[in-house]
Amino acid sequence: MSAGNLYRYFPSKEALVSGLIERDRERFSADFMNVARSSDVMGSFVALGRKHFLETPRERCVQFMEIWAEASRNPQVAEMCAAVDKEVNDFMVAILEAAKVSGQIPASVDSAAVITVLSAMGDGMFTRRALEPDFDVEDGFRLLVNVMDALMSGKIPLDRPLPVIPDSPGSPPVSEEKPYVRG
Repeated sequence: MSAGNLYRYFPSKEALVSGLIERDRERFSADFMNVARSSDVMGSFVALGRKHFLETPRERCVQFMEIWAEASRNPQVAEMCAAVDKEVNDFMVAILEAAKVSGQIPASVDSAAVITVLSAMGDGMFTRRALEPDFDVEDGFRLLVNVMDALMSGKIPLDRPLPVIPDSPGSPPVSEEKPYVRG
């Protein structure tokens, strides 16, 4: 379908993107409802990851990149993307909190921090798939699952401060206020 023909169905680019984002939001909500009902959160997250990272066609990853690029230029699209991201992240945090209550993951796990890390890694997987036709998505997913397991089991503490970076010859001095920032 030509770009001009799309505007017979959508009055603007924002309306088109809004339709795509709403469709994805509905799909994500249904997927997370299934995870929330599961007695095996880790297994359900892996199955959901498999669906979204391995079974999603590469073209959809490219489409995500195009929407994200439009969000960087268009405040209305950025607002829509931010709303969906917040909804998805809030849903995932709530799922991890429920998993703590049921004893599936340790109570000490920082759910919000885990989801922040996993979301960034998930976005990276979509980006790699979109930009690298030969990206080994199976191996990338395997690595993501290993990190997810370590995060959800509390093996990777996320509450440590950034390490202090000592001055070295030729580098800008370390800031007194923020010892992890140079210059």
